Amino acid sequence: MFRTEPMQKRYLSQVVQLEAEIASYPWSQGMFLEELFLNSFFRVVVQLPERVIGFLVARQFPDAWHLLNVGILPEFRRQSWARKLLTEWMEMVKQTPDLVLLLEVGVSNQPAIKLYESMGFFPIHRRHDYFVGKKGVEDAWLMQGFCIP
Repeated sequence: MFRTEPMQKRYLSQVVQLEAEIASYPWSQGMFLEELFLNSFFRVVVQLPERVIGFLVARQFPDAWHLLNVGILPEFRRQSWARKLLTEWMEMVKQTPDLVLLLEVGVSNQPAIKLYESMGFFPIHRRHDYFVGKKGVEDAWLMQGFCIP
């Protein structure tokens, strides 16, 4: 059994470990703590009773909502968990309909690009050498979407 819920500090070590396992350019524990401190939109998918299998982090800025990070364990991909988290975020964003939605995605991450496009996002700019991490440097697409109430 699974559920999505707001991020809680007790899940932090699992989220950091999940990120380290799946991300080419992983966030540090401090980065996740900052989003908790800033009260960002931060949701996790929990396989009951307590196993985190995915997460999404987004933050509201004055002119846009920015999707900052999303990750799902490989064995739970293609089961719509990322889509469910994105849908929850976009439903919440409807409270601020004048703001655009932004995200960056590695140009080589075709599954994520296809998911974002299916949810109404489209590329608006290629950011060169945007991601830097253990797998080197990669360009990113800056993608934009809109949330219509």
